[in-house]
Amino acid sequence: MTKAVSGALVQALLFDGNARILAVIATNQAEANRHHHELNSNSAMLASEGVVATLLMSASTHQKEKILLEIVGTVPEFTFSGEATATGRVRARVHPKDMDTVSSIIGQLVTIKWGEHEALHRAVANIDHDSLEAAIQSYFVESDNSIGLVRIGAELLDTGEVSFAGGFVVEWIGGDNPSELGVSADQFKELLKPLYTERISDVISQVAFGSLMGSELELLERREVSLGCTCSLSKVEKTLQSLGAEEVRSLIVDPGQADVTCHFCGTTYHVGPERLVELADDL
Repeated sequence: MTKAVSGALVQALLFDGNARILAVIATNQAEANRHHHELNSNSAMLASEGVVATLLMSASTHQKEKILLEIVGTVPEFTFSGEATATGRVRARVHPKDMDTVSSIIGQLVTIKWGEHEALHRAVANIDHDSLEAAIQSYFVESDNSIGLVRIGAELLDTGEVSFAGGFVVEWIGGDNPSELGVSADQFKELLKPLYTERISDVISQVAFGSLMGSELELLERREVSLGCTCSLSKVEKTLQSLGAEEVRSLIVDPGQADVTCHFCGTTYHVGPERLVELADDL
């Protein structure tokens, strides 16, 4: 199975540093995720938007940090789990894999920013929105009372394959005074209006060519994005050891082995009885 395919996360400034844009293209990642988990079109759409949202949130991560996005829907009933690292690696899972059309979402959104060994920040928000895009807009912009816009979206072919997955966040980070380009916060709000209806892919194309809303972009960072899981046999063994020596020894008796399947990528790791003995003895 291919573990990595390319995509990109871009951060840039515009309007003389008074505004910031984050833009993500993750079509290949979304399609690989849909194919691997055998999602129907509705689940694939939600998962693809979730992948984009997770990557946008990961823009604040550095070095060995990562962001975890969990969405638990009560209406409709579903769960989405996404994780993205500062190196651009993303993984995601949505359940169930066969969903009906999603016309609104009621539930809870949780984000956790992790350092190498501990959680650095945790946020919980109730959501009651027409779409995942609206929920992320509320999380990014409205909760901070800032001026900005979030757009995320995906497009599917008639065959069910993901033909586009991407999104952007653009927000005012300057003060109330006009920049050297003659744009104030209120004028910026007016300039945003066409972006509410413009195709997301067209906006990202403008960003790719270095300008948006009549302003040239000052590129801050470009991250390569890949779809891949960070699971490994060594991590599985550490997880088993965290259960304690007594519990590990009980696995030796029944069922005589440990088979652990990764929630994200579906890889199953087998730990035989001899290795279980070694893990227990090391504790």
